[in-house]
Amino acid sequence: MEVSKMKNPRLRLFYFSQSLAFTYFWLAIAIPYLMYRGLSPVQAFSLMSLYQLFGVILEYPTGVIGDRFGYRRVTYLANTLNLASMLVMSLSGNYYLYLFALFLLALGNGFSSGNDMGILKTVSLNIKKDTANYNSLMDLVLFFGSIIGGLISKISYELALIVSGICMFSANIPLYFLKATTPQIKNIQSVFSIAKDGFKSLRQPTLKQVFIIVALFGGFMFTLKSIIGSYVTLYQINVATVGLFVGLGGLARSIGGKLYAEIQKQNIALLAILFAFSVIIIAVFPTYPVTAGLILFIQLLSGYIISKIDGDIHDLASDHIRASLFSLKRVAMRIVASSYLMVYGITIGVGKFPLLMYGTGLLLLIGVILAWGYLTNKQIRNKQLATS
Repeated sequence: MEVSKMKNPRLRLFYFSQSLAFTYFWLAIAIPYLMYRGLSPVQAFSLMSLYQLFGVILEYPTGVIGDRFGYRRVTYLANTLNLASMLVMSLSGNYYLYLFALFLLALGNGFSSGNDMGILKTVSLNIKKDTANYNSLMDLVLFFGSIIGGLISKISYELALIVSGICMFSANIPLYFLKATTPQIKNIQSVFSIAKDGFKSLRQPTLKQVFIIVALFGGFMFTLKSIIGSYVTLYQINVATVGLFVGLGGLARSIGGKLYAEIQKQNIALLAILFAFSVIIIAVFPTYPVTAGLILFIQLLSGYIISKIDGDIHDLASDHIRASLFSLKRVAMRIVASSYLMVYGITIGVGKFPLLMYGTGLLLLIGVILAWGYLTNKQIRNKQLATS
């Protein structure tokens, strides 16, 4: 029997735990909720931009801590912090209260980021396929979570946040019963040594190009949920529709990830080009139907592209910096997302949405050129030839 066809109860338990951890209603209601609390669009987007900035600062150190002290320990902490952030967010307050809640959320997500991939490596029998299936499942959870979150928020925003927090905290229960197939290798290096090795790994030419795509394409994808949230103002649609739209985006990414799990194409240059031109078309025809359709198509493409990238990072990463490298991936995405959200908040305020999409599409095409070797699989093939 092939490894990929073997039943793996540990993997299923990991998937169940992470499904609870990803019950993240906040994604669908973030911008509408902050505006419901009396914040202006500029204030709401500045908060989301600062949230990304917190992530930039916290993401890598929390991944390094996971490599040093254990993926499972820090994941327990992550789920607890996520609960705390949702409880604080549900309170009535001012700009600074929500800034504090977003700091807690960034810290919790930092402890989760990278360490989930570390745990996956300890229970997986086929890491590339299991990583693609994991990405697909989490996006499917986002699909249902966004729809449910949008519906609950029609009753009460606060209830949606509290239910989300409880679900995320309950992920600790199946995680407690999860036993590793291949236990995490005890890391005796210092935190500073692990952090240094993580940065040094980016000297690899292949990883450099991987991170160009991660930063530009992943960074843009990181902002889409907030951008869709702004459609309440931009296109006068209600919050339940926003939740449905965010959920459908998760479904599209889930399908893309599942496609990669079943059909692992190594040359993804055409997909990246289609992604970039879709953004430019949004700039040319900035109507709601065109924008909505193309954003769903973009998310389908991103599900495939990101699943390939995650599998390649697993192949390229040393065990002692695995969580750190995945955390660096998120740092790269957050740096771009933080800047982008700040610019987006300003541009929609002055009615320059199409101009921003033009610039985004051109920047993505530049990224395709800079990472052409990786996207066409030449860098991977050259690496394999060099090591054979």
